[in-house]
Amino acid sequence: MATNYIAPTWRMPENTNKDKLSNYSLALDGESEYVTFPLTNFKGDDGTVSYSFWAKPNTYGGSTNYGYFLSASTRGGISYSEGGLSTGLVPGEIYLYDMTNTGVVVTTTGCILDENTWNHIVIVFNTGNIVQFYKNNSLVNTLTGITSYVSTWNTIGRWTANNAHYLNGALSLFSIFDYAVSQEQVSYLYNLNNPMAITGKKPVAYWSFGD
Repeated sequence: MATNYIAPTWRMPENTNKDKLSNYSLALDGESEYVTFPLTNFKGDDGTVSYSFWAKPNTYGGSTNYGYFLSASTRGGISYSEGGLSTGLVPGEIYLYDMTNTGVVVTTTGCILDENTWNHIVIVFNTGNIVQFYKNNSLVNTLTGITSYVSTWNTIGRWTANNAHYLNGALSLFSIFDYAVSQEQVSYLYNLNNPMAITGKKPVAYWSFGD
């Protein structure tokens, strides 16, 4: 399991430091940089899973492109649109690509990343076929009827299937929980910036992307 524990909280990006890239995040160029780890199914015994991360996308290029947070050689991925309105895509909108049995793109209206700005995102695949999206400590969208979804990954920062759609921007404090985190835990992740010190069960995988 690709876990990573760094105890000193001073190494974590405080809200006041969200404009600082050096020492606080991993920069990805959108062309060739990405992270791999052993193929892992992160879903818990009750079928739930949560993802928490800080993302700072660079200026959107306006083309029909996606930046992938998570993917694998199998179908599926969590991504955001880098496309312009002329292509029918909403720049910065998070997508669950091919996450259902029908293989459709699920848009997450309301969960839109602000360009050149640090955004805290939590995506919770909860019981009852519900997916919740939090942005900066606020619940911005809830999807229902997501009867099947991918939870096995091996890549951060690009779409593995075609070696394309590289993420262009910066990531920090990327953590995965094999359960549905609560609103209280979302607030903790947003305000205190140390996933390993969260109340309750610790994440099953954590990449600080710091020094």
